[in-house]
Amino acid sequence: MSRISKRDHSRAFPIAIVCAAMVFALAGALDTAPESPMIWLQYPLFASLAWGLAKMRGTGDWRPAGTAAYIALSWSLGMAVELTLTVDGTGIGGVHRDTAASFILAQGDYLPLAAVFCLVHRYMTCGVVQVLWLAAGAALTEGLVFTDSLRAPVLALDIVAAVFTGAYLGAIYWIYLALPLGILGVPWAGRKRNVLVLLATGFAAAFAVRVFWGLVYAPAVSALFGLAPQ
Repeated sequence: MSRISKRDHSRAFPIAIVCAAMVFALAGALDTAPESPMIWLQYPLFASLAWGLAKMRGTGDWRPAGTAAYIALSWSLGMAVELTLTVDGTGIGGVHRDTAASFILAQGDYLPLAAVFCLVHRYMTCGVVQVLWLAAGAALTEGLVFTDSLRAPVLALDIVAAVFTGAYLGAIYWIYLALPLGILGVPWAGRKRNVLVLLATGFAAAFAVRVFWGLVYAPAVSALFGLAPQ
């Protein structure tokens, strides 16, 4: 097998995941659950992710992303993702029913997660493909620990629902944790790492950020701004 075909094959799986996420999102549009008025934004975000994965630089010497540039891009894309979410249809944002409160609270998740992922990317010499696995580990904290979005179908042994839900969650995290690296010119592959190590590292990093959010950031910010309980 040639070098090019190996490289292209390595991108086939994540692009397939994004396609599955698109199918999940389109199926969700047929549901009667409350939706953000900006839900349509997820489709160009997924399309941009798929295009980016296909076009990212695959060769060249590894170099890290600039810290400020990565955090800024990750935050911007994260806020775009947040626009597509809602708690119960009364406001925009997936953290609180009120739009302003949701975006204030969300900063304690998106910004620390971007900073931690930038550090891990640099320390572990990760290319884009390694960060895809790190971000998948981060997504598991949301799906399995802090919500039941993935845990419920897994426990119900609903394999199809679990696969498509997992693909959707993973692709959402890839938009703001992995796509910025491609935009900044980080090569597709960095130092070879064990997939389980990458998943565990991403899980641990996101879990730590979310424990900080729950125990420190959210209570402090809620008291400071007088935010109503969720």
